Amino acid sequence: MQFKRKQKSKEALIDITALIDVVFLLLLFFVVTTSFRESPGMEMDLPETTSQQGVELGELVISILPQGDQAAIYLGDEQVTLEQLSRRLPDMIKARQPDKRSVIIQANRKAFFESVYRVVEIARDAGALNVTFPAILKQQQ
Repeated sequence: MQFKRKQKSKEALIDITALIDVVFLLLLFFVVTTSFRESPGMEMDLPETTSQQGVELGELVISILPQGDQAAIYLGDEQVTLEQLSRRLPDMIKARQPDKRSVIIQANRKAFFESVYRVVEIARDAGALNVTFPAILKQQQ
């Protein structure tokens, strides 16, 4: 008498230990190399200060005033556009001594943030080492 042999079904087993190790290493690599930036909130109402220390206004003063739904930008006493400012400011900054390459931006409280931001970008691209925003002296009561 001949017995039927049961055939054992061979299941294919995949060893994923090495795969888990590689995925863990990739995850660790991305966590370590990623730079996390914290973007603090910014109030658009320009600050007042009680500090008595002032800022000397130099030659490179850029004023930003609201004008309808646009902004009027002044380089010194002359009204300029953003394009004119980006062309003229690099030469003005390079002509100054290296330790005096700073720009002071006087922005009205109601000035559009986009205009202020673009002026700051232009100043930094032009080579300004410091960009300063003067504050209004708060009246003490």
